[in-house]
Amino acid sequence: MQAAAAINADLVVEDTDAAVARRRSAASADVFGAACEAEVSARVLGGRRHGLDSLPQSEGTAASVQP
Repeated sequence: MQAAAAINADLVVEDTDAAVARRRSAASADVFGAACEAEVSARVLGGRRHGLDSLPQSEGTAASVQP
């Protein structure tokens, strides 16, 4: 039983160290840079990121703006 607890503790420490390292490297990243903003936009909005999904559709075009 003690061996299992020791192995589990080692695994928890390893996972924690890896999580801290990821967090520290992410904290030093440029979170307001263009690349990060593009990634967040793609994750959150997907195909709606340009806001064109609510425009009326006409035949032969993907989206058209009516005056």
